[in-house]
Amino acid sequence: MAVALLPILPASAQLVGAGGGGAGGDVAKFVKELHQLPAMHLASPTRAGMLSATSAGKRLVAVGDHGTVLLSDDDGKTWRQAHDVPTRLMLTSVCFVDDMRGWAVGHWGVVLHTEDGGDSWKLLRQDTSVDQPLFSVYFMDRNQGWAVGLWSLALRTSDGGSHWTSVKMPAPPGG
Repeated sequence: MAVALLPILPASAQLVGAGGGGAGGDVAKFVKELHQLPAMHLASPTRAGMLSATSAGKRLVAVGDHGTVLLSDDDGKTWRQAHDVPTRLMLTSVCFVDDMRGWAVGHWGVVLHTEDGGDSWKLLRQDTSVDQPLFSVYFMDRNQGWAVGLWSLALRTSDGGSHWTSVKMPAPPGG
């Protein structure tokens, strides 16, 4: 399994556990480098594991493994991969408020934003201290949005995702 991953991992990750040094430092370095890698450009992007899809006007947008974002302008008959996605982390949810503006969320609390229908994306947020994935994102309009994730993580933005604040989840009845 590890051999199959070697071509896609940064050089420092391939050395984790190979030497006699402290593995903790190697792992931290690997995680930092992983967060800086752009999405993989896949030879067969339609074979990538996709986790969420939505419409952006007449365009379909799907997100998934390795930061993959797929776009279809013909009702899903053909798909192409977005070429400017700044993360290789798994994307779990995508939401658009119109045909141009959308957000995607994923592992390590990553939040991406597009203003061109999904062709290019900008990194708005990520948490390199703990992998607390975001599982769903929803925007009411171009400013008001929410994202939720693991361990009752709930975030809210009122500026289109530039800044996020934690929202305390209420305790369940009787709990």
